[in-house]
Amino acid sequence: MNLEIQKYIKEYVDRMQAKGITPTIEQINAHLANLIHNMNNAPKEGFEGYSSSEISKVLYEPFDSDSVLQFNPLTSEQYNQMPIFRQVKYLLQTLAEHEIKLTAAGFLPPSLVKVLYPLGVSEYHIDNGLSKLSKEADSNSVTLARYITTAAG
Repeated sequence: MNLEIQKYIKEYVDRMQAKGITPTIEQINAHLANLIHNMNNAPKEGFEGYSSSEISKVLYEPFDSDSVLQFNPLTSEQYNQMPIFRQVKYLLQTLAEHEIKLTAAGFLPPSLVKVLYPLGVSEYHIDNGLSKLSKEADSNSVTLARYITTAAG
């Protein structure tokens, strides 16, 4: 890459000097900036045709308006078909109505866990009687719903 850039600058300077013009450092920098911009925005095979700039956006600013990742708007019906959304929605509605008293260990109360669980994804060990649903830690989906709700503020 470094040799490619050096070659590019040398060719530019040689072209300009052939015309009787000695480029300034500002002109060389501007020409180099253009090269770097083009390189960063060119599709890369290793990135499935995405450019380095697009991959950088995905990694560091995935939800910006100009990101290649975009959400499709959904209807209320579509959201209500998502188990985790149903659980989070119920938790948020409950919080809007009243404060939730957590257990001494900081978990959701068992009575709320029993209401939330059927709204989420079924879990084999609970549905088949291998373990009992008696606390938040018994259900991964309920725990995830609490984490999402907490992160949402």
